[in-house]
Amino acid sequence: MNTRDEHYTTKVDEKFEFSFNTGDFNPDWISLGDNRFHLIDNNKSWHVSVLDFDPTSREVLLEVNGTKHRVKIENDLDALIHKMGFSSQVVHKAKDVKAPMPGTVLELFVEPGQEIHEGDKLLILEAMKMENVIKAPGDGTIKEICVQTGNAVNKNEVLVTLQ
Repeated sequence: MNTRDEHYTTKVDEKFEFSFNTGDFNPDWISLGDNRFHLIDNNKSWHVSVLDFDPTSREVLLEVNGTKHRVKIENDLDALIHKMGFSSQVVHKAKDVKAPMPGTVLELFVEPGQEIHEGDKLLILEAMKMENVIKAPGDGTIKEICVQTGNAVNKNEVLVTLQ
């Protein structure tokens, strides 16, 4: 299947619940369970499945009526930065990679001393029955891995430290 990059602005609260508000698109929707939803707007129907969610980059891979779409979630500040033309100048430097939500560490992809680049997979965190790939926020070297496979972690708990 072909994956299309789409740009939508959505509202996301601290529980990672979101609502669609993209111009005139304001659907009625119900959850079908297992990260599947049914949306209706202007007599049109969509079957949506959330296939992947990366909380670090705030990208969601959705399957809508059989077509995959990669969607970037923005908050009001992101939209303002983009509108002002500063988005290409934003640089992410981080020493710690923290858990964006509570969950369980399923798999580690890195080890101490390993050089990484922005977007590299660090680990998989299972939360709310979804496997979330936690990626490197920037280039660096793994200083310490603070968790092990099978560990339960809390929101904002340090997972990996970078140098």
